[in-house]
Amino acid sequence: MLNLFHETKEDFTMLFDLQQCTATPAALDVLEQAGISPNDLLKRHVSGDFGKAGHYNDILPELTKEEISLQALATSDDGKLNAIAIKTGDGQIMSYYCINGEDVWVSTYLDEEGYTTILLPSDY
Repeated sequence: MLNLFHETKEDFTMLFDLQQCTATPAALDVLEQAGISPNDLLKRHVSGDFGKAGHYNDILPELTKEEISLQALATSDDGKLNAIAIKTGDGQIMSYYCINGEDVWVSTYLDEEGYTTILLPSDY
């Protein structure tokens, strides 16, 4: 895995802290072939554009108090689980992007040793 240097803020709102950022070589290859910077993907992720899982601003109004309280026991919707993790400051945030026909995931763990990884499903 490659340790990424990322920009902290630049004309976008960060909804959570990315912590330590890494990417797998396979994911970096897909991004390079598409001409996409890992930082651009991280910006989408941290600003609430979760790709196939939806957008934070669209998901947040749909959350119920029960879903926030029970989290994964109340819903299996990845977008809602992302919004819950952001609201509570705990859990995993997953984004799913299709880049040149390849699925690329961005995963952030919001805990004391939190970290963010850009990876392919086959890297998981």
